[in-house]
Amino acid sequence: MNSYIFREYDIRGVVEEDFPEDVVVLLGKGFGTYVREKGGKTISISGDVRFSTPQLKKAFTQGLLATGVDVIDLGIVPTPTNYYSMFIMDIDGAVQITGSHNPANMNG
Repeated sequence: MNSYIFREYDIRGVVEEDFPEDVVVLLGKGFGTYVREKGGKTISISGDVRFSTPQLKKAFTQGLLATGVDVIDLGIVPTPTNYYSMFIMDIDGAVQITGSHNPANMNG
Protein backbone atom coordinates (compact mmCIF):
# COMPACT_ATOMS: atom_id res chain seq x y z
CA MET A 1 0.00 0.00 0.00
CA ASN A 2 1.41 3.36 -1.02
CA SER A 3 1.54 5.64 2.02
CA TYR A 4 1.18 8.79 -0.09
CA ILE A 5 -2.49 7.97 -0.79
CA PHE A 6 -3.28 9.15 2.73
CA ARG A 7 -3.91 12.89 2.65
CA GLU A 8 -4.94 15.24 5.42
CA TYR A 9 -8.67 14.94 4.71
CA ASP A 10 -9.00 12.06 2.28
CA ILE A 11 -7.45 9.10 0.51
CA ARG A 12 -6.58 9.73 -3.14
CA GLY A 13 -4.39 8.15 -5.76
CA VAL A 14 -4.01 6.87 -9.29
CA VAL A 15 -6.61 4.12 -9.58
CA GLU A 16 -4.57 1.65 -11.64
CA GLU A 17 -1.46 2.04 -9.47
CA ASP A 18 -2.70 2.73 -5.97
CA PHE A 19 -6.04 0.98 -5.62
CA PRO A 20 -5.96 -2.71 -6.48
CA GLU A 21 -9.03 -4.47 -5.12
CA ASP A 22 -7.25 -5.94 -2.08
CA VAL A 23 -6.06 -2.49 -0.97
CA VAL A 24 -9.55 -1.00 -1.28
CA VAL A 25 -11.05 -3.91 0.68
CA LEU A 26 -8.47 -3.28 3.43
CA LEU A 27 -9.36 0.41 3.48
CA GLY A 28 -13.02 -0.53 3.91
CA LYS A 29 -12.13 -2.93 6.71
CA GLY A 30 -10.10 -0.22 8.40
CA PHE A 31 -12.92 2.31 8.33
CA GLY A 32 -15.53 -0.25 9.33
CA THR A 33 -13.38 -1.35 12.26
CA TYR A 34 -12.91 2.25 13.36
CA VAL A 35 -16.65 2.92 13.26
CA ARG A 36 -17.40 -0.29 15.18
CA GLU A 37 -14.79 0.53 17.83
CA LYS A 38 -16.49 3.89 18.33
CA GLY A 39 -19.82 2.14 18.87
CA GLY A 40 -21.19 2.72 15.38
CA LYS A 41 -23.13 0.28 13.28
CA THR A 42 -24.26 1.87 10.00
CA ILE A 43 -22.35 3.66 7.24
CA SER A 44 -23.58 5.34 4.07
CA ILE A 45 -21.54 5.16 0.88
CA SER A 46 -21.88 6.97 -2.42
CA GLY A 47 -19.79 8.02 -5.37
CA ASP A 48 -19.32 10.21 -8.37
CA VAL A 49 -19.66 9.40 -12.08
CA ARG A 50 -16.06 8.39 -12.79
CA PHE A 51 -15.64 5.07 -14.56
CA SER A 52 -13.54 3.71 -11.68
CA THR A 53 -16.03 4.58 -8.94
CA PRO A 54 -18.24 1.45 -9.14
CA GLN A 55 -15.29 -0.94 -8.72
CA LEU A 56 -13.85 1.09 -5.84
CA LYS A 57 -17.23 1.37 -4.15
CA LYS A 58 -17.85 -2.37 -4.48
CA ALA A 59 -14.48 -3.30 -2.97
CA PHE A 60 -14.75 -0.73 -0.17
CA THR A 61 -18.25 -1.97 0.66
CA GLN A 62 -16.95 -5.55 0.75
CA GLY A 63 -14.43 -4.45 3.38
CA LEU A 64 -17.07 -2.59 5.39
CA LEU A 65 -19.42 -5.57 5.40
CA ALA A 66 -16.60 -7.85 6.57
CA THR A 67 -16.46 -5.84 9.81
CA GLY A 68 -20.15 -6.32 10.52
CA VAL A 69 -21.37 -2.80 9.80
CA ASP A 70 -24.54 -2.17 7.85
CA VAL A 71 -24.06 -0.25 4.61
CA ILE A 72 -26.56 2.06 2.95
CA ASP A 73 -25.66 2.73 -0.69
CA LEU A 74 -26.80 6.23 -1.66
CA GLY A 75 -25.83 5.70 -5.31
CA ILE A 76 -24.34 8.47 -7.43
CA VAL A 77 -24.65 11.74 -5.54
CA PRO A 78 -22.54 14.87 -5.03
CA THR A 79 -20.32 14.95 -1.95
CA PRO A 80 -22.50 17.48 -0.06
CA THR A 81 -25.46 15.10 -0.36
CA ASN A 82 -23.41 12.32 1.21
CA TYR A 83 -22.34 14.67 3.99
CA TYR A 84 -25.96 15.72 4.57
CA SER A 85 -26.91 12.05 4.97
CA MET A 86 -25.01 12.06 8.25
CA PHE A 87 -27.49 14.54 9.68
CA ILE A 88 -30.79 13.22 8.32
CA MET A 89 -30.23 9.46 8.50
CA ASP A 90 -29.53 7.17 11.41
CA ILE A 91 -25.93 6.47 10.40
CA ASP A 92 -22.58 6.55 12.14
CA GLY A 93 -20.30 7.42 9.24
CA ALA A 94 -20.22 8.21 5.55
CA VAL A 95 -17.88 7.52 2.64
CA GLN A 96 -17.79 9.31 -0.71
CA ILE A 97 -15.82 7.74 -3.55
CA THR A 98 -14.78 10.69 -5.71
CA GLY A 99 -11.89 12.02 -7.68
CA SER A 100 -13.18 15.55 -7.13
CA HIS A 101 -11.26 18.05 -9.26
CA ASN A 102 -8.35 15.68 -9.94
CA PRO A 103 -7.51 14.13 -13.33
CA ALA A 104 -9.67 11.27 -14.60
CA ASN A 105 -7.12 8.59 -13.70
CA MET A 106 -7.36 9.52 -10.02
CA ASN A 107 -10.02 8.63 -7.48
CA GLY A 108 -10.35 7.92 -3.80
